[in-house]
This record gives sequence, structure tokens and C-alpha cells, in this order.
Amino acid sequence: DDALCERFFVETYRRNADGSFTVRLPFRESPELLGASKASCIAKFLSLERRLLKTPHTQQLYAGLIEEYIRDEVISNIGTVSEVTDENSFFMPHHGVFRPDHPTTPLRIVFNASAPTSSAYSLNQLLFVGPKLHADIFEVLLHFRLFKYALTADVKRMFLQICVADEDRRYQRFLWRSDVDHPIDVYEINKVVFGVTCSPYLANRVVRCLAQDEKSRFPLASEVALRDVYVDDVTTSLDNEEQLIELYHQLTGMFSAGKFALSKWNSNSRRLMEQIPAESRLFPAVEFDTDSSSKVLGVQWIPQHDTFGCRVDEVDIPCTKRNILSVTARIFDPLGLVAPVTLMAKLLIKNLWLDGVDWDDQPSESIVESWESFKKSLPHLKKISVPRHIGITSGVHTHLVGFADSSSKAYGACVYVQVQIGESYVARLLCGKSRVAPSKTMSIPRLELCAAVLLAQLMHSVMESYSSRHKFSNITAFTDSRVVLHWIQSDPSRWKMFVSNRIVQIQEQISPSWWRHVPGEENPADVLSRGTTPEKLLEHPLWFPGPPWLSRGEEYWPGSTNVTPHNIPEVEVKVSSNVVISSTSNVLAPIVDRVSTFRKLLRATSYVFRACTKTNLRTPFVKSSELARAEDYWIRNVQAQYFSDEIDRLNKGNPITSNVRHLDPFLQDGILRVGGRLQNAKSLSFDEKHPILLPSKCRFVDLLIAQYHVDLLHAGAHLLLTNLRLRFWIPAAKTRIRACVHRCNVCYRASPKPKAPKMAPLPEFRVEESPRAFARTGVDYAGPVSITPYRQR
Repeated sequence: DDALCERFFVETYRRNADGSFTVRLPFRESPELLGASKASCIAKFLSLERRLLKTPHTQQLYAGLIEEYIRDEVISNIGTVSEVTDENSFFMPHHGVFRPDHPTTPLRIVFNASAPTSSAYSLNQLLFVGPKLHADIFEVLLHFRLFKYALTADVKRMFLQICVADEDRRYQRFLWRSDVDHPIDVYEINKVVFGVTCSPYLANRVVRCLAQDEKSRFPLASEVALRDVYVDDVTTSLDNEEQLIELYHQLTGMFSAGKFALSKWNSNSRRLMEQIPAESRLFPAVEFDTDSSSKVLGVQWIPQHDTFGCRVDEVDIPCTKRNILSVTARIFDPLGLVAPVTLMAKLLIKNLWLDGVDWDDQPSESIVESWESFKKSLPHLKKISVPRHIGITSGVHTHLVGFADSSSKAYGACVYVQVQIGESYVARLLCGKSRVAPSKTMSIPRLELCAAVLLAQLMHSVMESYSSRHKFSNITAFTDSRVVLHWIQSDPSRWKMFVSNRIVQIQEQISPSWWRHVPGEENPADVLSRGTTPEKLLEHPLWFPGPPWLSRGEEYWPGSTNVTPHNIPEVEVKVSSNVVISSTSNVLAPIVDRVSTFRKLLRATSYVFRACTKTNLRTPFVKSSELARAEDYWIRNVQAQYFSDEIDRLNKGNPITSNVRHLDPFLQDGILRVGGRLQNAKSLSFDEKHPILLPSKCRFVDLLIAQYHVDLLHAGAHLLLTNLRLRFWIPAAKTRIRACVHRCNVCYRASPKPKAPKMAPLPEFRVEESPRAFARTGVDYAGPVSITPYRQR
């Protein structure tokens, strides 16, 4: 789907003369599947209108935004609702999303393109979603922390700057009127609309096209747009202030070339902010003496101090599973800077699930007490301040350091960056991540191994994200588990499956030689495995600065790479058996594994016999006698391979002791056949009375069954079994035959779906009204009836 959507975009988008873009809606199915939608849209609009009339202020904002859309030619009036037909179109219900905390955009109108029509299809169901083009928010924030000078901006009304082709606007209709006394008008949206499933893809794809088109004129802006734009947010950092100012001018020029406007500029550079017009800044006044903060992809950033913060207001709501999840979701921490705090909430939620507490039920007293204590401590999060810049500048020596740890409750990993500046060292927390331990009890070494996997993934993500902009001088990963360290630095095949699979994951992400041992009391990841409150996290000696030795040279660091524990668990016990067999060299044996059908096997064998005997070399076709000879050869060959002991015992006159003895096998012309009691059946052929015995699990038998299946026009298992037994006897044949039929692609594609027959109407006496009780009565005059009992033989 993603490839088809991408191809459709490339073939249909166009750049207009003024530099703007026009796109088509990428339909995955025909829009003719859409049914009528106008009637339901009218009902929903009237309901919206009644709600708006109850709040005049809200209604005024709504009407003002519609008028603004009309002025900016975002929408077009195409007539009244009675004049516009419902044919081959889609009417979208809409509603307002009110955000009082957004002074610039307190109201956003959202259109519901998922509303079903009379055919049960909606517009969103018929459209491609499109591939994900924007960078991961974790990677964007990593780049935002990389260098000294930071810059953020917002693409103003990004969706509404992209035109939709005229032929697709009929699928973006909605209803509105500014006065209840006026008729309802029908509007078409001329731009990409918020609420249509493909809109994020179209917007991001247009920005990528713009970056590629303008790369020669704005190389720096093009690079940032392809790497550091998350939907409509530009978030990046640079090492040079002059370069930062140049980036501002290039971004402004590049987006202007595509008829986009950038607004809400913010930076920790006073020089840059003074050059930006006041109306384009996030804060009109350039004040670096106040603590005004902004949100960068949901994370609180204070540019005056260039620090990250976290703020959750005190809440006073009952302790239920629903409310605990709601409050926990307010702690947005994609980098895991306060992961030990969020772990406390995760552990509470886990206990709620284990106790089987419903969404709005009161949990146990112990959980309530823990929650009340946690809830009261949340306001202390606003005291946490983490430097945004991790200290990297061009040409400095950097060391990426990671730690992993676990407990019986959870496990986690954290990553630090150590920067050498002259003779001194500075360490900063880069990111962290924690996970709750599974409900099923696991050993501590296994949980420590899971923490090591998490650390390997985290460090690999950091290295991949920074690979184009910064190379770390050294990389080290620490664990306080000697067992895990020994596992990582050994061959994965030595250990049980659980351990082996995770060691492979670790070794694929980072080199085993980078791992070292750290004492548990010096491991900052320990708090990630146990959780803590915001007050205690502020005073934690290891979490934010890292261990004390991380501020010194590597020669002062603890740990050894070669640590062998006394008792090593999870060793894979390998059981091997030696079997001595005698085999006869057979040059034709490999042929059966190289051919795809039974007929090809017989023909190939016939040609080999011709070459060996130097007969019929010029005959263009294979004779039936040659095919019979080849089949006879393979039957003898297979029986010699699978029934060698039985054949040897029959030749010596000894009784058979294997599991085929109940078949009473005997040899006829060197071929093993089934005995049985049908010797006197004159109506049966010799093959029918004494079928040839073949093994069950054999490539030759699979080819034979497949050939019978094709010859019988893809017969079912029962018919196939009946025809095979006219000449061959295969133990457990039903299983082999069913497997053959199941593998047949022709049967799979052509297998009919059984349909229930149409039932006849119920007879009259079944559907007529039942008479009242005791309307008909009867008396049984018969007594017990004697019968002859059944006697078994």
C-alpha cells in the first residue's frame, strides 16, 4: 500500500506557478463506493448548531474561523443544501476542539472523514494512509540536544497551504450557516484538511518535495527539513551562532518559496531573536531575564536557561484505574529524563491489573495509599531542571556510556555522554528507559539480560541518530551482573533459547568488547529498576550527573571486561547420539531431492539408464517400458533404505519384529509387498491383493502422492487414498495425503466455500398460533411392552 500511495503521489502532484503545491487524494478503492452522506451530515450539523447557540462565545469563535477560511480561500461556497446533490460526493461532519491554553489558536475545526455513508463506507476507508515520513520524536529531540544553539519554529497552518485538485474537492464538503434563519450552505474545502487520514502524509511529502526542489538554493534548510521536521514543527540545533542565523534566513526563504509561512520562532540565541520580527516570534519581547517556557514537541524548554523541565499540576481526583492512567499520561517524557518517576505509576497500574480492578472501582487500601503519596509528590517535578545541551562541540573528544540494571519489579537502561574539554570532563544524562517486569516470575539474571538488551537498543538508536552529525570517540556499556557479562562475551549457541536469542540481539546492536562490569552501588540504572518519587530523584547522587568517576578520565573507571562467575546458569544441555549404519553408495539418490514432480523423476532416471547402457540415445521420447523400469528401480531403492532390516530377515527366513509385522509382508521378485487374506479373491488383481509396501515419510512417496493427486484432477483425500491403495500400501497414508492436498496451490485457490442451501418456508402447522393449554387431551391405555433383549455374540 505504501508503495502504491507513493507512486500515485509522484504521478499526480504538481507545483504551481506561484510555488505552491496541488495534490490529489490517494484513493485505494473507487470513490463510487461512497453512498449518500448529506442527510446524516445535516442531522449532525443541526446538533452542532444547537450546542454552539448555548455558548455564544464559542459560537462567535467558530463563525469567525469559518469567515477567515472564506477570506483566505480555504473553502468555497457552492450553493445551498437543497441545490447541491449528494451524488458522487462526501459530506463531512465537523466539530470544534477548544484549547484555552493556546492563545494563538484557541479553536481548531476538525472534520470527520470517518463518518459512514449509506453504503457503510467512509472517505477514510477508501484512502491510503500513506507511509510514515516524519522522523521519530525521540530522534528529533536527540538532535535538538546535540549542539549549543537551539532553534524552533512552527509551519503556520501547514495543511491549509496545500491545495487539493479540483476533481477531488467534491469529497471534502461540509455544511455551515452563520444565522439559523438562513438556509444551510454547502462548502467545499480547497486545501488539505485536518481529519482526512492521508493529510499528514500529503503534508510531509510536500515538505520533502520542497526541500529537494530548493536544495541548490537553500542547502542548510533542505538538510534540516528532511531531518528535523516533525509534522509542522521545526526543531534543531547547531554548533555555530552565525550558522544558526543563516539557517533562519534559509528556512524562511525555502518555505516561502512553497507558500508556507514559519511562525512561533524561538531560540536560546539573543542575536537571532533580535533579528526575527516580533509578530513571528513565539514571545514578542526578547527577554532573557525571565523564565518564560515553551513546549518543544511536548517537552517543556526554558530557552533563557537552556534547560528542560517537567510540570504536572496537582490533581484532586478519586483513585481509580481510569484516573491513574489519565494522570500518568500527563507526564510526557519521550527521552526518559524522569523515567524513575513514571516507573512508580507503571508499577501501580500493573498491580491494578493483577488485582482485577475495574476501570472505576476503588482499589485496595495499599494501592490507594501509594497513589495518594505519589500524587502529592507530582508538583515537585517542576523543580527538575536538565540541561538541554549535552556539551558536544566540534572537535571535542566524546564518550557514549550506558548502564543497565534490573530488580524483580522492573528493569531499565540509561545513556550518558561524557565530553572532554581540555583536562576536565563533563557528563550529561542523554536518555533513559524503563520497563515493568513480566507478571510471570523470571530469574534475576534473565531480567538483567533484558535490561542489557534494552541498553543495547537504546545505544544503537543514539549512534544511528547521530551518525551523520557526530561520531563518538569511545563507547562503553556497563552492567552490574557478572553472569550477563559472561553471557554477552561468549558464543550464543552455548545457552538456552531465551538467553541465546537475546545475546544475538545484543551482539547485533553493539560490540561485545564494549561491555564492562560496574559495582551495583555505582550503577545509576538501579533507580530505573525500582522507581522513586520526584523529591528523591532531585537528591539522587547518580541519576542526573552519573557516577562520580564519569567526571574523570577512563583510567579511573571501574570494571573489567573479562569476568567469569562461579556458577553460570542457562547452559544448554546438548544431547547427542551416535548411530552406526551401513549404507551403499547410490549415485542416483540425489536426483529425488532435485526434481519437483514424480514424472520428472522417472524421466531423469530413464535418461541416466540410457547413458549407462548406451541404448536409445537418439530416441527423442521416453518409452513406457523405460518409465516402468525407473519406477521399479526407485521402489526397490526406497524399500532397501527404509525396510532393510525386514528384507534381510525375510531373506534369512526369520520372523519380522518391527511395527509392519501385522501387515504380513513378503518378498515378490525382490519387492516387499503386503500379505493379508485376499489370496482367493479372483476379481482383484495381484497389486490390489498384495500392494507394494512404501514408507510414510519419504520424498519419493510425497512425489508419488502428488502425481496421483494431479492425475485424478486434484482429487480429495478419500478418493486419492482409494486409488493409491489399488497398488501401494503406505502407513499413515491419510496424514501424508492430507498434507499433500493442503500444499497444493491449485486446490487452495479453487477450493469452494460451502454455502448453506436456501431453506423452504416452514409448514403451516409450524407457524400457526398455538392452541390454549389442554385444548386437546389423550389417555394412554397401553401397558409395558415386552421385547427380546439384544444378545451380543
